[in-house]
Amino acid sequence: MKLRSRSFGAVMVVLGSAGCMRVDTTNIRVRDVHAIGVVGDKDNRWLLPPSGPPQTVPVYRNIAMTASLTRADSGAIDYTSEHWALGTRLDTTSLVSGQGHVGSIRTPAASRRLEDSVRRGGEVRLRSIDHVVATGPFGLCNGTQFGSCTEPPAVSLSLATDSRNIEEIDVVRTTIPTLGVFEAVFGAVLSTAAVGVGAVLLPSHDEETRNVGVGVCAGVLVLGSLILGNGLWRALTPPQRFVYRATN
Repeated sequence: MKLRSRSFGAVMVVLGSAGCMRVDTTNIRVRDVHAIGVVGDKDNRWLLPPSGPPQTVPVYRNIAMTASLTRADSGAIDYTSEHWALGTRLDTTSLVSGQGHVGSIRTPAASRRLEDSVRRGGEVRLRSIDHVVATGPFGLCNGTQFGSCTEPPAVSLSLATDSRNIEEIDVVRTTIPTLGVFEAVFGAVLSTAAVGVGAVLLPSHDEETRNVGVGVCAGVLVLGSLILGNGLWRALTPPQRFVYRATN
């Protein structure tokens, strides 16, 4: 029973951590999209400097592929990977549109760090580029990250600009309602099953079997109720919106 208690406690810790989770959908509007650049995270060096002319700059090359960044006349920035996959493949990922909006999904803590960096002034990392479009070795998504047709870029990089170029940061914070619906259904099924099995075991003449079974069912019932409650909290909690407008 000690092992079961430890496992149940670990589940409770994970559940408690997940229950506090919120997600921020952030939209950053800049004054001049041409003033956005791409910086390498490893050496903090501009790979595509801000306010530069329309150009294509290679950022990584090996025998199998070439990765490059392209700034268009509109200021839009694309990441392109040219590689061999049963023929020459060209995968293009839009990093910044010509409208001057940079969107991302981040944690509330990351949103606070972003706002703090804007207040301090100087260079601001708008968002890191974690995934880019990728064609697998056979022209499909096989070989890419979880079969998602994406993978990390060839070099670690981020979008950046001067804090004075940021006009507005719009953040919508949610508790992930779709996950809440799943949790509520799963918690309800778990709780119902625990009550049903416990009711069957109660009349048992074997005292040890009855005690162990009812104890396990009670633990499952508590866990199911917590998951159900957490799911309802997620599904019913309205989103919050925060708008930060630069004063400079």
